[in-house]
Amino acid sequence: MTIHFKELEFKYINKNLTIEEAKLFLTYLEKNLHLEFAERRIKNLKRIIASNEGLINANKKREEHNLELAKLYVDLTKKWESHGAYFVQKHTMTKWYLDSECFYTWFSGVHVLDEFPKAKKA
Repeated sequence: MTIHFKELEFKYINKNLTIEEAKLFLTYLEKNLHLEFAERRIKNLKRIIASNEGLINANKKREEHNLELAKLYVDLTKKWESHGAYFVQKHTMTKWYLDSECFYTWFSGVHVLDEFPKAKKA
C-alpha cells in the first residue's frame, strides 16, 4: 500500500499521523525542501517523533523495572516458603502465614511497585 504525499499532508494538518506515517512524511519532506512549509513541518515532525520515541523508551524502562521487581518478589516468596510459610488465596486476596499467624496480605490488582516494599518488610 502506497501512501501519497497529499494523504500524509492531510493527516499531518489534522494531527492524525501515526508515528510510521510521521517518519514517512518527514523523509518525503526532507527530499522535497522546496515544498511550502517543508522546513517548519520537518522541525515539528522531528519533535513529534523524538517525543514518541522518548515515551517508548520510558515505558520500556518502566516495564523492565517492574519485571525485575516481580522477579525479586518471586525470590522473596520462595524464601518465605523455605522457612515454612504458606499462602491461602481467596478470590482477590492472598494471605501469607507462618505457622498460624498471618504476616502479609496481598490483593490482586495492586501494582508491584506499590506492593514490593510491603512484601519486603514482611
